[in-house]
Amino acid sequence: MSPRLSVNEFWNRLTESGLADAERCRRWAVEYAKKNSGRPPADSATLAKFLIRGGALTSYQVQCLLAGNLTDLSTGRYVLRRPAEAPWIDWFWAKQARGRGEMLVHKQPADTPEIAQRWLTLHLSLRSKNLQPLESERNEGETLVVSRLPPGRTLAEAFASGQWDPARTAELGEAVANALLPLHHAGYAHGGIHPERIWIGKPTKEKTSPILLLRDAPLGIDHPLGERSVWLRRPEQPALYAAPEFSLPGQPVDPLSDQYALGCLLYQSQFGTPPFSADNSDALLQQHIEKVPAKLQALANGSEKSGSGIVRVIGHAMAKNAAARFTNLDGMIAALQQLQEPNEIAAAAATPTASAPIPTPIPTPKAPPAKPDTVVPASRKTASPVAEPPRHQKQPVAPVPASAPPTQRVPPAEASPAKQTPAAKPAASSPEPVSKQPQAPKALKPTPKPQAASPANPSPSPTPAETNAPPKRKRAGSAGRRRKKSKKSYRGPIVIGGLGFAAMIGLILILGRPSGPSKQVSQTTPAPFVPTPRAPAASPSANGSGAGNGNSAGENETMGPFELTDNEKTLWAPPSVPDPPPLEMIPGGPQMVIVLRLSDLVQSPTGQAISNAFSQELGDALENLTQRTKIPAEDIERLTLAFDGQGEGVASITMGIHLQKPRPLKDLLQTWKVEIAQTPEGDPILAGDGPDAFFVRDVSEGAMVDAFSIGSIEQMKGVAEMGGAPIPLPPQLKGLWQSANSEADLNLLLLPNYLFADGRNILKTYAPQIIGPLREFLQPDANGVLLVSNLEPDWYLETRMLPGPGTTSTTLSRKMQTTVAQLPTWAENFLVDTSPDPSWRKLANRMPQMLRAIDRYARYGVAEDAATANLYLPSEAAPNILLASMLAANTLPGKAAAIAATPMATKAMSIEELLEMPISVSFDQESLEFAGQAVIDEVKGKAPPGTTIPPYVLLGGDLQKEGITQNQQIRDFKIKDQPLRKVLTLLVMQANIDKSVTDASQPQQLLVWVIGDNPNKPGEKAILISTRAGAEGKYELPAEFVP
Repeated sequence: MSPRLSVNEFWNRLTESGLADAERCRRWAVEYAKKNSGRPPADSATLAKFLIRGGALTSYQVQCLLAGNLTDLSTGRYVLRRPAEAPWIDWFWAKQARGRGEMLVHKQPADTPEIAQRWLTLHLSLRSKNLQPLESERNEGETLVVSRLPPGRTLAEAFASGQWDPARTAELGEAVANALLPLHHAGYAHGGIHPERIWIGKPTKEKTSPILLLRDAPLGIDHPLGERSVWLRRPEQPALYAAPEFSLPGQPVDPLSDQYALGCLLYQSQFGTPPFSADNSDALLQQHIEKVPAKLQALANGSEKSGSGIVRVIGHAMAKNAAARFTNLDGMIAALQQLQEPNEIAAAAATPTASAPIPTPIPTPKAPPAKPDTVVPASRKTASPVAEPPRHQKQPVAPVPASAPPTQRVPPAEASPAKQTPAAKPAASSPEPVSKQPQAPKALKPTPKPQAASPANPSPSPTPAETNAPPKRKRAGSAGRRRKKSKKSYRGPIVIGGLGFAAMIGLILILGRPSGPSKQVSQTTPAPFVPTPRAPAASPSANGSGAGNGNSAGENETMGPFELTDNEKTLWAPPSVPDPPPLEMIPGGPQMVIVLRLSDLVQSPTGQAISNAFSQELGDALENLTQRTKIPAEDIERLTLAFDGQGEGVASITMGIHLQKPRPLKDLLQTWKVEIAQTPEGDPILAGDGPDAFFVRDVSEGAMVDAFSIGSIEQMKGVAEMGGAPIPLPPQLKGLWQSANSEADLNLLLLPNYLFADGRNILKTYAPQIIGPLREFLQPDANGVLLVSNLEPDWYLETRMLPGPGTTSTTLSRKMQTTVAQLPTWAENFLVDTSPDPSWRKLANRMPQMLRAIDRYARYGVAEDAATANLYLPSEAAPNILLASMLAANTLPGKAAAIAATPMATKAMSIEELLEMPISVSFDQESLEFAGQAVIDEVKGKAPPGTTIPPYVLLGGDLQKEGITQNQQIRDFKIKDQPLRKVLTLLVMQANIDKSVTDASQPQQLLVWVIGDNPNKPGEKAILISTRAGAEGKYELPAEFVP
């Protein structure tokens, strides 16, 4: 460290870098003086050593400060503390400015190949509690990848301490297998299972060590014989666990080779040494082909008894013949879980069981091992449609199989047959849908007071609603995968699935898979569907008599605020009188609220069917909820999710929990491992060392808790400030919420712009393909949305929308009706223009009939000044329609299969023609960067096929010279049916620093847009955002900016 830097300059650099403010520097100076007899630091080197010893700074930070490299000390909102050691490449341990824990941060290079970006996008969508967590953030045009790993070390370092006992080895195997499941279910493999690729966290308070499988995401699928790496350094012996089949030239990595590597890993854990050792990869691979590990051979000979249960599982996974291994990891997990039961390991040795097959050598191919290229992500096959029971039969709903049917736990000997005949390739078939022939419902239909506006056209007569018979059971692992494609129209599925997609996201975040194996139900001819009759609520009449006295023929009954009539032009009567659930235990100002009757949902047959239909999306959500709250889902009566934003499109979620039965506060304090603390305002909250804080209303001794809130400390401060009481809503949302129903399975309240602004990463993560169509449907016509749904005894769905500026409730209601009426035509075109995967083709063939049923059962009107649509269908229709929507939205068409309100051009457009194309854009607040991307998204949605869409590029250097940042905020931007060039002009005018500008031609309008060469891709034209000074002499100013 150089002493030539003065102490004052060192303090100045500290504050400039953002590592400390002036107050903190003064405290450090006082601490130094106290420990050095009142003397100030003599030089910067002495001061730096003091700060390093005290933990205030790291050696890396001091080196950057002394060298003057202040830009290397932070990236985005993260302060870099030190470079991450092996196995990471170009990763840093970092902290947020006000955060306590460290995390790994990596800046993606600007020249990252497109294939690497695609792999990264895929990995960001895959989650498991044992898979390395990954998040992506954008900061001034850069992509940051964040991994919130707990403190710990690699498994290779842990193995240096010696072998593990059988129970811990089984725990390790289950964790790694669980981490691999999302990849295998998605149709891919890991390929890099190795002790240097597994992270062992430090023991938690529960004395458990988190086990996480690391992933080199941009690399795609790793290979034990490959040489490439991006994020993670290549292991010293990458072929340590190479499966024998890699001796065949060009052999790709697959789930079975992952299983073999996992077996080798467990062998090393159990016995302290790898199954084989050699000086190079070729020699290692030869041993994997020809030899049987000594311990496995000893078990077969009867001389090895210790931990025989786990050794049998290892032997089965390490079978030389891939067809003799576990069919998939579900079976292996079941065997490993069985070994972790009390006394199971000892019992395994004492109980006579059939031995697992001992691997036998296979012939050595003469061709040398090939080093394959990286595999590009391929389209995934679609999942089988949900199976359901006949209507009105007291039988359970058969859940849709996930990527593999649930495997019953069996002892390892049973799970590992001595011989296994390879299963024949399953036939490409799908379950036959069972048609229901509904009659015109005679249920009472309400006319809200004031009188609801009737649609212009009467509703047509009903047609069949479609359901599906139970699917034929497939061999584990043979279930199809959902195909994820892009660049197509989703206008059809967006209405049936999209309006409820935010609700599905809530389910994705919360609901989990029901336990137990799937049950098949008999196929029975269903009775015609008629909505279940509901008794009208008692409503006193003028003379004081109750409504239950009955009415004479032709008279109208009453149901709370509704007058019940037999008129097909009015809205359906809801299942019960609206009674909104209180929005308690959440902070004020949410932009989206989801209220779920969680206990009923996870236990109802229809809720379980939906959970199984979307098991790939639901993932480990229920388990995560239980881990955070320490409360089983069955014990949660009502769950309230409040969504807000943290900036950069990241959703901030607070959960309000209402319990079925109160629990003692003292028990919860011990379970949550928190203590009673106080906010600066004196409000009590519960906090501990973990990331979650809690709020309960009563913290007195002996208190019973029937409701609590969970979230960050900042969120709990907001809840405590209100005392957990119901939050106030803006006037427009308050009126909508009065139509919510506490007896509904789901209530969703939404400010539409949230999905495209602060909450945009929700849709980007779970349904990026529907963002454009959903935005077009909701903006700018809808100012607020309420969705209410009951799943049983019939599926009831109600959507209410408040009209936005420039439209009316009646117009919005007609828009809803017109869009839904186009669905059957869209479905027919979809079948002509696409080739649905065989796994759901029969369900796809029924889509036109299903959508006709929606069209004919849906009713439209205006209620309480909101455009309203509602419908009744059989409960079984809910999972089928939602699943069909998802699969249709992920099926690539041969040509455009969109429904459009007006014919679109079929000829590709030039940039000049695009600038004249009318578009509509609406958002409440966006940065200059994201606002422009929103405009480009609209252009992509309207431009005809074959049109080259110019990218939107900010010339940061030009902007910086004028004091304009890429984060310049644009607010209340609402443009409808205006040419693209006018939209761009209004965009830069709103982002201009001088707000007095009234015409773009004025010299004070510094910010301009031009068409020019893309600086990031020579030869490509782009829409460039620059300044007058920056564009002068380089680009031709559009006419709008010429004085």
